[in-house]
Amino acid sequence: MKLSIRFSCLWLGLIFQSYCVAAESFKLNGFVAQGITQAKGSNFVTDDGDVSLKLTEVGVNSTYRINPSFRVAGQAVYLEGGNRFSDGFRVDYLFLEWQLLNSPDWQLKTHIGRNKNYHWLYSSTRDVPHTRPSIVLPQSLYFDVFRDVALGVDGLVLIAQTHNELGEWDINFSYGNSRMSEEQKKNY
Repeated sequence: MKLSIRFSCLWLGLIFQSYCVAAESFKLNGFVAQGITQAKGSNFVTDDGDVSLKLTEVGVNSTYRINPSFRVAGQAVYLEGGNRFSDGFRVDYLFLEWQLLNSPDWQLKTHIGRNKNYHWLYSSTRDVPHTRPSIVLPQSLYFDVFRDVALGVDGLVLIAQTHNELGEWDINFSYGNSRMSEEQKKNY
C-alpha cells in the first residue's frame, strides 16, 4: 500500500512539476522531490541503515486573486520522511490576504489563516525542495520532528514593506498557535 501511495504521489507530482496554470487571477504550481539515502550505523532516516527511498515530497500550491485587495493562497503536500516525522498529507499554509495599503513607498497587508513563519534562513522556503541547499537541512537548526511547528502558525500576520533611501525593509508581525502533536509536547 505504501509503495502505491508513493508512486501515485510521484506521478501526480510529475504532472504538476512543470505544469503551471497562470491566468490573471489564478495560479497553480506543483513540485516533486524523491531523495535516496543510506546511513549505515545511524537511525537518521531509517532504523536499519539500508538504502531508503523514504524521502518523498509532493506538493501543490495555488493562489487566487479575488480583487485588488483580497487574495487566497494555499499549499498541500504529501511527505514521507522515514522516521523523522509522520508520513501523510498536510496543509502547509492556507490564508486570506488583505492588502490594506499599496502606495509607491509602503505596502501593508495582513494574512489570516495558516501562515508561513519567517524564522531562520530557510524556514519560509523549507517546504519547497529546490530552495534547500541539500536533501535535508542541518538538524541542529531545522529539527525535522518540528517541521510543521517551525513552518507555520494558525493566526494573523501583519506585513509592512517599504523601499526608501535606507534600502528595502520587510517587517513581519505574527500572532497565533503552532500545531503540536501530543507526542511532540511529551517527548521534546
